[in-house]
Parts: sequence; C-alpha cells; structure tokens
Amino acid sequence: MASAAQVKSAQEFNKKIQDQQNAAPAAGAPNALGGHPYILLRDDFATVVAKSGAAMAPGVGPVKTMGIACGNRTPDCQKIIAGVQADSASAVVADATGKGVFPGVPAGTYYLMISAVYNNQPLLWAFRVDLKAGPNAVTLDQRNTSPVN
Repeated sequence: MASAAQVKSAQEFNKKIQDQQNAAPAAGAPNALGGHPYILLRDDFATVVAKSGAAMAPGVGPVKTMGIACGNRTPDCQKIIAGVQADSASAVVADATGKGVFPGVPAGTYYLMISAVYNNQPLLWAFRVDLKAGPNAVTLDQRNTSPVN
C-alpha cells in the first residue's frame, strides 16, 4: 500500500500532468513525463521478470526486484533488461509534452509500463491495455499508478 507521502506525491505529479494537458505549459516547464520511456509489453511485468530467470525474494515485487538488482549491478539486472527487450511489442520515449505514440502496433492486449521519479518518489504505471484498430489513448493519473514494491 502506498504511503501518504507517495499518494500526495502521485497526486501532485498527476495534477501537474493534468494542468499541463488542460492549459498551455509555461515557457521552459516541460511535462513531468517528458523524456521518459514508455514500454508496451506483451506480458505483464511480473511475468517478464519471472521468465527472465532473475531471483525474486519472497514478498518483493518485480519492480523492486529490478531496482535492487540494477542498483547493486548484479547479473539479474541484465537478465531483467533482456527480458523486457525480448517481451517488448514497442517502446517510445515521450516528447517534452509527455506524449508518446507507438507506431504500427497491431490490435491486441498489451501491458503499458512507465516509470518516473517525482519529488524523490518512484511512480509506476503498469497496466493492461486493449488496443483496437485505429487511434488509441490512455490517461495517466493517480487512479492507475501502481505501488512500487
């Protein structure tokens, strides 16, 4: 469960995103998600980590597992990164406004994964998206963030 500070941070972050989407951004004030990678996975992240062969400690989620592995520069970090790359249907880096477009992705079920740090708090969006033919859009806000555990 997210702490009160994480919830407040997520709410501030999402308010900033919403404010920027609803009004012209101030000069020199890019969207908080600008420059972050957006990854479209074929499987959910927990499955990707499990398939990678990285060791997951009991009670530790896949995001924290990756954070620990990469923070400690263990071989499991490279396993997870390779697993994400192998499972990616598409990936894009958001522009300065926070928008990202996945080109040429066929209709189907995918898992959107976006992580960011705002006010020194990690934030994660990791959820299923069912893409249909033609344009699709998702809204990122506090209702669809995931706990980082």
